[in-house]
Parts: sequence; C-alpha cells; structure tokens
Amino acid sequence: MPEGVPLSELELDKDEKFSTMEEERRKLIAEDREGNAARIAELEVAMNEHSHELAKLKASDSRSFLDPMPEGVPLSELELDKDEKFSTMEEERRKLIAEDREGNATRIAELEECMTARVRNLAICKSTLGGVIVDERIGLVPLYLLPLGRIRF
Repeated sequence: MPEGVPLSELELDKDEKFSTMEEERRKLIAEDREGNAARIAELEVAMNEHSHELAKLKASDSRSFLDPMPEGVPLSELELDKDEKFSTMEEERRKLIAEDREGNATRIAELEECMTARVRNLAICKSTLGGVIVDERIGLVPLYLLPLGRIRF
C-alpha cells in the first residue's frame, strides 16, 4: 500500500502514464526477459515511483479536511501512515465514502472529528514532548502539576 492507500483505489489501469509503462514492460518481457532486464528494472522502478506519486495525491486529497499545521507542526512530520489508530480511522472513512458518501455522512463526520483530534494530539506530542507518543488514557498533564518532588523510589 503506497502511502497507506490501497492499490485498488489508485485506478492504475486508468492512468495513461502507468499503462504505457506497463505495456512496454510486458512487451520487453515477451521479447527477451534476460536481454531486456536492465530496461525492465528501470520501468519497474518508474512504475513504483509513479504509483507513490498518485498515492500521495490521493492521500493528501483524503486529508484535505485536516489542518495542514496542527499546533504549528506540519502534517508531513506526524507520519500519519505509521500511526495505527489514525490509519484505522482513515481506512474506515475511505470505505464509507466509497460505499455511500451521503448515506454515511454522519459517521464520516464523526470519523473526521476523531481524526482531527488524533492529529492534534500527535502534533502536541511532537511539539511539546519531542515526538514521544503518550497513551490517550494518560493524557497530557503539565509536569509542574505532578507531585514529582514527593515521590521516593
């Protein structure tokens, strides 16, 4: 899944650039796989890069409702694709939109609200705790409020 976007959502078969490279690759394999190995490898790299470009566009479009700089932190620094909770919500949102955007509008709005909150929490962790992710059950409590001086180990 490039950039966290399923390949099926990229519609690569409808992408002219990808289809052209794919067709050339097929022909080269049919002609002489070993003799054309270098060009085949080049095409495979180009196809992979192009699928990642398309996925980035798709992912950025699907995240357009998010603040691009939550808590002053760029979205790109939050590594949302690696965050399991965010990815789960994003996948559910994607499925609901594909299924029936209007019929699922309430649930989609709820997910967007939760995703926005998750992004904000990640941004706070990134900016104030240097990227340390704190479990939401603990919450973010300023250290000066904790009785750390009274604790003995």
